[in-house]
Amino acid sequence: MQYASNVPAHWYPRNDPAARCQVDQWLDWRSNTLVPSFGEVYRPKILGIKLHEDEKVHEALYEAANKKLQAALDRLEAHFAEGNRFIAGGSEPTIADISLLVAFLSATLVAPVEECFGNRPHLTKWNAETPEVIPHWDEAHALFYVIRNARREQKQ
Repeated sequence: MQYASNVPAHWYPRNDPAARCQVDQWLDWRSNTLVPSFGEVYRPKILGIKLHEDEKVHEALYEAANKKLQAALDRLEAHFAEGNRFIAGGSEPTIADISLLVAFLSATLVAPVEECFGNRPHLTKWNAETPEVIPHWDEAHALFYVIRNARREQKQ
């Protein structure tokens, strides 16, 4: 994502090393901290694939991943509680915001946002408000919304 060349600088601030560092930091954090635990918690729910064939091992792996995921969500909540509107701390969204939003969007296949975030009002607010300022967000995710809604209807 960092290599997109024809986008406004706020998405990825090529000429501002400090701002670019913040974007890169959050992109790396997402990939190395959030996504591994997020995948282990939600993959069984989304795909129906256990983390291990032995139920006790599966439960132990799931609990460890969930603990890491909750810590990661707490880190995000604390970040937004500091008054940051967007993840990189600027006044406009970046590719780091999009990257995080997409990760969280996948969880909504199996759980409402409120369940995913728990009692984290700042994270919940960021998740609700940020897509509103990203051009074409709903249009780009229209097919996902159709699939998610159909999946929810099947479960009812």
